[in-house]
Amino acid sequence: MTMTIELGWWLLPLAITIAAYITVWVKCPKPSPGGYIPDVISPLIGVGMLLVATVVSLAAWLIWAVCR
Repeated sequence: MTMTIELGWWLLPLAITIAAYITVWVKCPKPSPGGYIPDVISPLIGVGMLLVATVVSLAAWLIWAVCR
């Protein structure tokens, strides 16, 4: 039994996934003392941003699977 992995169109949804999570990592608000965003809300914003990145990633992989 031989398995092969071809480089091809699956690299596009992979790049979208990596870009989405890097964007969240860079843009996610960090808790800071005396800042405008309270320390309780900052992690909730981060979780929301991760959920959006996950939906974008799953949509890219779904489009890839359907159009294949």
